[in-house]
Amino acid sequence: CVTLNINMIYSRISGTFFLSGLYTSSLTLSAAAGRQLRFIQDTTSTSSPPDFDYYIYSMSFQPEFCRHHSGCSFDKESSEVYPGCMDPDPIWRYSLTIHGLWPQYTDGTWPSYCDPYPPFDPSTATTVGLSNLERLWPNVKYDAPLDPSAVPSPPYTDFWDHEWTKHGSCSGLSQVQYFETALNAFVETPNVVRENYGRSMPLEELMDAYALDGGNVAPGVGAMVVCEGGNLLSEVRLCLGKGEDGLPTGRIGCPQETIIRGQSCDNTVTIPNFDVDKTDCAKMKMTA
Repeated sequence: CVTLNINMIYSRISGTFFLSGLYTSSLTLSAAAGRQLRFIQDTTSTSSPPDFDYYIYSMSFQPEFCRHHSGCSFDKESSEVYPGCMDPDPIWRYSLTIHGLWPQYTDGTWPSYCDPYPPFDPSTATTVGLSNLERLWPNVKYDAPLDPSAVPSPPYTDFWDHEWTKHGSCSGLSQVQYFETALNAFVETPNVVRENYGRSMPLEELMDAYALDGGNVAPGVGAMVVCEGGNLLSEVRLCLGKGEDGLPTGRIGCPQETIIRGQSCDNTVTIPNFDVDKTDCAKMKMTA
C-alpha cells in the first residue's frame, strides 16, 4: 500500500487544488468535493497535433446519465425525455459505455481542439461500424437512424462530433483510426457492477475490481471513479499508455495529478438502475 502526502485543497474560485490530509491507495475523497474534482484546465490550440503522454479512456454509466430523462411519472424532477433512456439497450444496464479517448499530460492538463483538423465526417460512423458505435458509444439523447446502412446525420452524430473535435483532433490519428482505436480498447465492466445493480457497494471494492481486470495495474491508481452527488456511479476513467505511433499501448497506472482531479466519490458508491426498470415507472407517460 503506497501512501502519499498531499498538501492541497481545492479552491473553486482560483481553479487550483489544495487537498489537505493523507492520500492512500484507496483514493477516498469526501462528498463535499463532489463534482468539483473534474479536469479544469485546457491548453491552447496548436498548429499541429501536440505531443502528449498518455490517454484517459473515459466510460459512462448510462443509468445515471438517464436519471430524470426517462419520462417516468414518479420523477418530479423530470426534464427532457431521451429516447435511449426510455428504451435502453440491454448492455447499458450492466456495462459502462465509451465517453471518449482523451490525450493527456502527466501534469494533469490536456490538449484540446487542436488545429488544423478536418471537421467530423459522419460517414466515419458507417466505416467503423455504426451498430458498434450505437451500442458501445451511444448517444441516448436521440433516436438511432431507421436505416442502419445509411450515413447518420446531426443531431444523432453530435456526441461523436464533439469527442473528435475536442479530443480526437489532438491524438494525431485519423478519424477512422481514432474511433476504431476507442472501440478496440473497450474495457469490460467488472461483474461487481451487475451484482450490485440498483444497490450500493464499497468504492474500494469497485476500484479493486478494475485494478484486477487491468492485469498489473495497482489498486488505487488503476481507475478513477466519478460520482454524481458524491455517491451515484457516473463514470470510470482508466489510463492507457501511448506508443510512438500515437496508439494506446494498454492499461497503466494513472498519474497522481490526474487522480486528484478525477476522483469524486464517497466511500460507498450506488450503482443506479434505469428508471424504466423500476416497478412504478410509467414508461411513456409523464405527469406535471
